[in-house]
Amino acid sequence: MSRLTNNPSSDGLPVWSPNGQWIAFRSDRDGAWGIYVMRADGSNVRKLTDAPVLPVWFFEKMAWKP
Repeated sequence: MSRLTNNPSSDGLPVWSPNGQWIAFRSDRDGAWGIYVMRADGSNVRKLTDAPVLPVWFFEKMAWKP
């Protein structure tokens, strides 16, 4: 197991893409909650969407839909 993020923000709820090449996760790394993706090696981190008000399910589970 390797740590792929290293910043003072909250990163969590990681989920693998079906092809194993990407990881989606939630984070507040830019000061607001959002959903991010990165390559399996931790590179190419990018924000997919903002999540300014966290819905109840946000802390429950994330799933990758093809």
